[in-house]
Amino acid sequence: MTDETIPSGLWQETQRAAKAWEEAHRPHGVEPAEPGPAVVGQVLTLPELGEPRLAWAVLRRDAGDSGRLLLAAADINPLVGSGDVAVIGSAIGALTLRCRFTAWRACDGLGTSVLLGTLPPEALERSEARLQQIEAGEASGTFSEQETEEDPEYQDWIEDVVRPALRKLEAQAGMAAPAAHPVLPFPVRTPDEPSPPARGAWLRWAAVLAFVGLGAGGGFLFWQQAREIAGLRTAAEASEAAHRQAIAALETRRAGLEAQYQEKLRAAGEDRARLEAEHRAQMQEVETELAKLREATDVRNPLLAELADRDIRRGPRQLAVGPEVSHLVLLLPVDDPAGTEFQIDVTDRHSGKEIFVQKGLRVDVIGEVRLGLPAALLPPGDYRLRLFRKEGAKLHLVREHLIDIEKGER
Repeated sequence: MTDETIPSGLWQETQRAAKAWEEAHRPHGVEPAEPGPAVVGQVLTLPELGEPRLAWAVLRRDAGDSGRLLLAAADINPLVGSGDVAVIGSAIGALTLRCRFTAWRACDGLGTSVLLGTLPPEALERSEARLQQIEAGEASGTFSEQETEEDPEYQDWIEDVVRPALRKLEAQAGMAAPAAHPVLPFPVRTPDEPSPPARGAWLRWAAVLAFVGLGAGGGFLFWQQAREIAGLRTAAEASEAAHRQAIAALETRRAGLEAQYQEKLRAAGEDRARLEAEHRAQMQEVETELAKLREATDVRNPLLAELADRDIRRGPRQLAVGPEVSHLVLLLPVDDPAGTEFQIDVTDRHSGKEIFVQKGLRVDVIGEVRLGLPAALLPPGDYRLRLFRKEGAKLHLVREHLIDIEKGER
């Protein structure tokens, strides 16, 4: 053994420590994917690119003899532009596929890739449709996606993270042959240089392991922390069509009220003042509802709160909601298996008026039911939240929580 080689047993101990860390931080019930040849639909990490915040989704395979794979950048940043696709799956969590940022790579040239999971078939179909739109120059996206592309945070993420990683991937794909061994993050001694002391070699190995551990740990934590926001973003996009229909219905109602008002004015005579006051009140009510629905489709600074079974005995849960918060994300741990269907009802505690109903919620792989509530629909007040488990055609009340929403500081 020379001074420049790793000391005996250090590499084995490092592998065991990395495996133990991974198992300790893996959500309960989720097993790592088995390695194997890359296929369409898989999501991989490429450590050789040196960018732990990005993964790469295999979207296509070349029909020719080369069998090349088309890789698209994938991350958990919740900002979605017109060339992106937001997907969510039990095996991969919430991801954003950057379909404008792709590169062909030989199947046997992926190096030390690591399999994270597999895209659901529906997500793969949406990605293929978005790729075809981009190739045909038709990827205009929704109004909110076009607005996102003007967001400086979105532009910084693309320019500082996604585009540099894509350049590295393209550069590696253009090489005549992949390197026989991965490049180590420290200089290699030439034969003519004197051998450094053993302590120096140990320090360099410690620096290498610290660098690798920090990159892996930071990427994992960044991935986990953004899942809640990404999941809320996905839910908001799924309900955007319903919100727009509700907005169109309210705008139609507003036009009808205006027409009725003008007709009544012509026949009112002395009763004109009363009609004007009633009309202003009706129009104000419609405008308020329109403003709430429009705000419900824009996710900004969501506030996360866990409502566990043990919290019921402590009385109402106090939540301070500042003016910058667009949504409340409520996490309700349950003991039911993943996929069990639930429904959540939110009512005003004093009047009993129904405020919000969300059906079709399901337990995720870590045993939580997640609910995203638009803050615009829940002004400061006292509310009752009831959690129902769906059993066939019936709803079984599991528990209820009391929530007091207060106006918070910015």
